[in-house]
Amino acid sequence: MGQAIPRRQILIVDRDEEARHLAGALFEESDLDPIECDTAADALRQLETVGDQVVALFVDLDDAGPASAKLFETVRARFPWVRVIATGRHAGQQTPADARFMRKPWLPLDLLIAAETTVPQGRPH
Repeated sequence: MGQAIPRRQILIVDRDEEARHLAGALFEESDLDPIECDTAADALRQLETVGDQVVALFVDLDDAGPASAKLFETVRARFPWVRVIATGRHAGQQTPADARFMRKPWLPLDLLIAAETTVPQGRPH
């Protein structure tokens, strides 16, 4: 029997359930396994259990709230390979310098392109 293929997961942080589901379905088209989180605090909890499999983070800055700064800080300190795609109505100060920003409303094709060009292929690290 062959080795199991490592999962490439993406954390999706958005309070809007429909937006999370749509983003998740689109990221699946890029061979990413979505984990939907409605808050940055929830995403931090997920990182504690599956952080070694996470390759990307898709965060709605309008909804992430104050915990987004801690989320970004944790990702940079403990999971430096994780790529960040941020979205929101306005590019804000809370966007990490190395993040890709997509203004809302984004188009599904644009999100697919962002996934393909931002998220590394292969193993998480």
